[in-house]
Amino acid sequence: MPNIFYYTDSKGRLCANWPGISKRVPVEKPDGSIKKESRKTGQCRLGFVVDKENHLFYREDEGFYQFNPDDQSRSIVPPDELPSWIDEMVLRRKRPPVIVDFGGSYFLDTLIKGIGYGDILDSIAYYNRDRLYTMLHYYVLSGKAGYLAEDWYQHNFTKFLYPKANPSSQRISDFLEAIGSEENRRDFLLAHIPYLLKSTNKELCILIDSTGMPNKCDLPYTRVNVHEGAVNIEFRVVIVVQKSTGLPVYYEMIPGSIPDVSKIQEIFRKLKNMGYTVQYSLGDAAYSCPAVLERMVLSGIDFMTRLNPTYETYKKAVEEHLDELELKGRSILFKTRQVKILKVTSVIATEKETNDEVIGYVYLCRDINSWHGKSNHLLNTKKVKKLTSDERDEECNRFGLFALVSTIDLAEEEVLKEYYMRQAVEQFFDYSKNYANLMPVRNHKEETVKGHLLLSFIATFLVVLIKNKLNILDSPYARIPLTLEDELEEECISIDNGDGTDIELLVEQEISKEIFKSSPSALFGELQFQKADVYNKEIVPSAPTAQANEFYKAYHLVSPLAVLWDQETLKITYEFREHEENKCTRRLAFFRRPTKTDEDILASREKSAERKIEKLKEEHGNLFHEQDSQKTEDEKKPTSSSVVVTETKRGRGRPAGSKNKKTLEREAEFARTHGEAYVPVKRGRGRPPGSKNKKTPAQKAIV
Repeated sequence: MPNIFYYTDSKGRLCANWPGISKRVPVEKPDGSIKKESRKTGQCRLGFVVDKENHLFYREDEGFYQFNPDDQSRSIVPPDELPSWIDEMVLRRKRPPVIVDFGGSYFLDTLIKGIGYGDILDSIAYYNRDRLYTMLHYYVLSGKAGYLAEDWYQHNFTKFLYPKANPSSQRISDFLEAIGSEENRRDFLLAHIPYLLKSTNKELCILIDSTGMPNKCDLPYTRVNVHEGAVNIEFRVVIVVQKSTGLPVYYEMIPGSIPDVSKIQEIFRKLKNMGYTVQYSLGDAAYSCPAVLERMVLSGIDFMTRLNPTYETYKKAVEEHLDELELKGRSILFKTRQVKILKVTSVIATEKETNDEVIGYVYLCRDINSWHGKSNHLLNTKKVKKLTSDERDEECNRFGLFALVSTIDLAEEEVLKEYYMRQAVEQFFDYSKNYANLMPVRNHKEETVKGHLLLSFIATFLVVLIKNKLNILDSPYARIPLTLEDELEEECISIDNGDGTDIELLVEQEISKEIFKSSPSALFGELQFQKADVYNKEIVPSAPTAQANEFYKAYHLVSPLAVLWDQETLKITYEFREHEENKCTRRLAFFRRPTKTDEDILASREKSAERKIEKLKEEHGNLFHEQDSQKTEDEKKPTSSSVVVTETKRGRGRPAGSKNKKTLEREAEFARTHGEAYVPVKRGRGRPPGSKNKKTPAQKAIV
């Protein structure tokens, strides 16, 4: 008779298994002969150990029961018949929670549905949609190891949104492996890229960079790589980010030993086949190979990148123009850095058929802060005593010196502002590693790692989208993509730049400016602080904090009064207060920071209003001529308030200062009889001082 096998699980709980009984059964062999072989039958998992001596166990699907090893029978033990000495914590071990985290999962689920991103997620072929959405919520809101997902799920509102998820540790590995196929990555990107173009005004300018993923997993992609002098065992992930929004466009996993520059043209071709034809690329020095840059220029792609000091273009610019760079008047202030910049015209490429030269621009720069710091460090070393004066000058001249090359002609003041927009891709890596669980790599199969990268890419897309919304709350205006113009539900202001084209759509915000300083993690914390009480048929959320309420308001969302849920059909229904509803749309989510300052926007609105008035005067000359003749010169000058009234909708009622027909006749009669114009006296509210009604004189007469 076999014995019960006892073991301790990963959480330190004593569990038990029944190993079963071995029996010899006849088995037919391929040659037709029959032989008896040992086969084990009856093995099963007994569950948690409650009383080891009396063989009392607990399983979630069976409750408390007593196991008989002789015949392997089970007898259910009701709670009232359990021994009194059993620890109370054992009885509450699997009791469902009465309070769950509500705000974060409710917001994320409503956001995904409101912006229509659920259709993009459905392009991923996986049979359990609840598990896919649950793990996406876990990556965004938690970012911890996968084996903790089940505990998080049991105490989160996601359990009611997606009740069939079952995010146990074993199922998560199978899930990541299933979605990590190349077909799933391709299908998702083919759905994601058109969605992004529709939502961001077809922006085709990109930032490209890669990040190392150090790991010791036995993966085919893991290679020895030397990057900036550091030796790592890693694979790399190439990310393409949209320049104007910072939203991710494309990703690819590559071996760690492949140089970045060798992949850039290949990635451009892949993007073109997915419907994203790159027009402008911004990258760091790893993408500045002269041969690659020449092919990019000849294929019609503009670029800006930092030159490697070993290239002839860099050496030529330094040799011929370094003295000119040191002249006075070259210095500009970029944030807290003082930089000298000199623009030099240079030949970037040559047409092979026509031998025509393509002219570009090399921006030779010296960072004064870096030059001072490194020079002082050199003077404090022993090495400086062995150098001659010329050698010391030559050594110091290299400090703080760098060069940027581009096909775009920019003013010196705009060069660094344009180049350091590439920080958006660095920020993407920061969000993906700190918010979306990109690092560390905890998987040991290629398909599982690829599934993890896909889920992390989607999670980072949502985090960056939320971050972009926070960045515009410090301005009363925001850009709206022209591609979403048909989804506008309120009046927006169209700025005319004078040639009849709209440069951007602007809309006034009604959001508090207090939360724009917050990070996504702080706001997720505020949302997770909103709990909900769970009852048999209803979930009652607590009132959100002021910060969480402002966050809801920014996306035109409201916290529900109650959530009704049916245990049989597993459906939930939100119940809101009267006249409240969720109005989150793709347009609201993809608001962008305006390209101008608020003062420039107001000035543009005034000029636009003036041009509209001039156009109306041309169409209705007589009407405007009569009105202008009755105004003084000061009244003819437009003011900012009058311009705003011209741009916005007219309110209900008669405009201020207008007069009806009887009022004009009464004023004309007064002027005829008195010989002067009637000047109305502005009366305050209520009865004038000293006035009496009809009954007051009669009452005084009686007294």
